[in-house]
Amino acid sequence: MSSYKFSNVIDKLKWGIVVIAVLFWLLRESDFERVAELLPQIKPAAAESEIDPYLLAGLVFAESRGQADALSSVDAGGYCQLLPSTADEVAQKMKISGPPYSPTDNLRMGAFYLAQMIRRWQGDVTLGLLSYRLGAARVARNIDKHGSAKLYVASMEGKSKTPLSYVEQILDYQKRFSEHDQAR
Repeated sequence: MSSYKFSNVIDKLKWGIVVIAVLFWLLRESDFERVAELLPQIKPAAAESEIDPYLLAGLVFAESRGQADALSSVDAGGYCQLLPSTADEVAQKMKISGPPYSPTDNLRMGAFYLAQMIRRWQGDVTLGLLSYRLGAARVARNIDKHGSAKLYVASMEGKSKTPLSYVEQILDYQKRFSEHDQAR
């Protein structure tokens, strides 16, 4: 293959990568807008549990991309991707009838559960989000294993695809949803 043909192939590959990146960005932005349109439903759910509505919006983005009918491989469902056992436990505490649970109830239960996880760690949002994702008992075991919460979180820093990446994504989108809402 001549160097001209090889460089031509490389140029086409570069453009292909650019096109894929733009499409990925556009899809992400439509997911963002979908969740942003839910803010009128997210705000009262967050207020009921006394958490930041933009934190809940970030969680909804990370968990379901704002799709009410999202269902994970472990049967976690709805905007907040609650496991059936967690949803039933929270619904009982909140006196919500079901299943099935409405999308609004899923937001309310997700906010309640997140608030519960944050309170479990005396207001530490990072540990609360890790507990939402992994379960409070697992987070507690990891803290014990590492000697402190600070060392546990530090053990994940700088690594890709850790539970801390999930937390960072939610906190990033918390800021973005807040900025988006203030700009309206």
